[in-house]
Amino acid sequence: MINWNKDLEIKDAIDIARTIRYQSILNQYEATKKDKIEFYSLLSQKVKAELRSIDFSNMRPEKLLDIVIKLDLRLSDLVDSRTFGGGTPFDDFLSEKSQFLF
Repeated sequence: MINWNKDLEIKDAIDIARTIRYQSILNQYEATKKDKIEFYSLLSQKVKAELRSIDFSNMRPEKLLDIVIKLDLRLSDLVDSRTFGGGTPFDDFLSEKSQFLF
């Protein structure tokens, strides 16, 4: 009976240690996710600003537009779409600029 109690105590201690480690991993992931969202948001703002300032008669916008679309997809993966009212962060921008790009 004593061995059984010790085994149970050891199992409980292992379960607690696993739970603490799991919680630590989750906390790290959330911090990483927040950092990624901030990074991609800042990067997308810079790319959009560059797109707005481009003289399209001298430069092909396909590359920057491709970057915006990729960033949009990445942000959509990281952020719940309800955050943007059911759309994506670039819907307004793309709908304004797409009239003369295509």
